[in-house]
Amino acid sequence: MKWMVQTKAEHFRSKQDGYVSLSFDTISSSGGNGAVIHYKPEKGSCLQIDKDDVYLCDSGAQYVDGTTDVTRTVHLGTPSQFQKECFTRVLMGHIDLALAVFPPGTKGTCLDCLARRPLWDVGLKLPAWDWSWGGLLPQRARGPL
Repeated sequence: MKWMVQTKAEHFRSKQDGYVSLSFDTISSSGGNGAVIHYKPEKGSCLQIDKDDVYLCDSGAQYVDGTTDVTRTVHLGTPSQFQKECFTRVLMGHIDLALAVFPPGTKGTCLDCLARRPLWDVGLKLPAWDWSWGGLLPQRARGPL
């Protein structure tokens, strides 16, 4: 199923005006694969999407007039209380970053603690590379900015 979603997303992108190529392999992950950086599902060997897990789709393409990178997370069932808490706290971190005033040239690593504070407040912590979606799944190996 993850492979099928990945393939379909790539197909739809390729039909858009000005499409040149993918900007990176589509990341289609959930459950046990949700924390794998640059996870790429392979036909016949990837896990099915489970309605109890959060599903992440990160896709992008090169177009003649620009590059896209779109990350979406959805829950196909009813999120657990823990999933809701995590999602909310990551959102709080994103809001904290959006409201932060800092001088030009400030590195993202200096702002990372603002994004993580809502998680730390309740004893949750993530690896340094893990900040992307609003739900505790990695996107790319880089800081928040």
